[in-house]
Amino acid sequence: MAIVASIGVSCLRREIYATAPEPLSREFLIPTLLMMSLTVIGLRAVFSLPVSLNANWVLRTTQLRPTSNYIAATRTTMLLFAVVPMLIVIALLALNYRPRHQVAGHLILLALFGCAFVEFSLVSFYKVPFTCSIMPGKANIQAVFWGAVFIWIMLTLLAGTIEMSALQHLSKFLITAGILIAITAVVGAYNRIRAHSAILYFEDVVPEIVTRLNLMFIPPAQSTSAAAPSK
Repeated sequence: MAIVASIGVSCLRREIYATAPEPLSREFLIPTLLMMSLTVIGLRAVFSLPVSLNANWVLRTTQLRPTSNYIAATRTTMLLFAVVPMLIVIALLALNYRPRHQVAGHLILLALFGCAFVEFSLVSFYKVPFTCSIMPGKANIQAVFWGAVFIWIMLTLLAGTIEMSALQHLSKFLITAGILIAITAVVGAYNRIRAHSAILYFEDVVPEIVTRLNLMFIPPAQSTSAAAPSK
């Protein structure tokens, strides 16, 4: 999150040091959308690292509650350590922007966007963070992070334009907020339904691949020179 915050602050350094209030623009919306999305992606990526691998066996022997409780705890952790801190940082950066009601609307949409992104990141994530072993070379954090940067730069350019239009019209703002709420509700319901039947896994194993040689057993041909039956 520190890397994402530094990237966002560097993009907004002109607005931060401005003496007079600045009008809310796409140049502020786009970096903040990037900051929120990349923070969630980064936290989700590091959850796969086996930082607390020694607790692996403890959780296996003491799993007395359903898997849905562990997934709910992971969701709460991502909201508290990714979405909420980034909202506070962006709210502080937005103090120099006007009008106030558009800034408040942007923070509301940003919170909904962060919640939706958290739900997307939890799809098929059925393990306790930092306790699952990984295969060497599988979790490439740098490739995931910078790959997400390039992809989301293009998408946030479009999202910033849509949000700027939504903040200027109440009807568009309500429609945009409703879409984000619907997406969060649908994906969240899917995750909760799957969590009731999911099984926590703690070991990242290589799938067993059986190599077939395609050898076929051909029975020996019967001898054509068999002796004739005796009379």
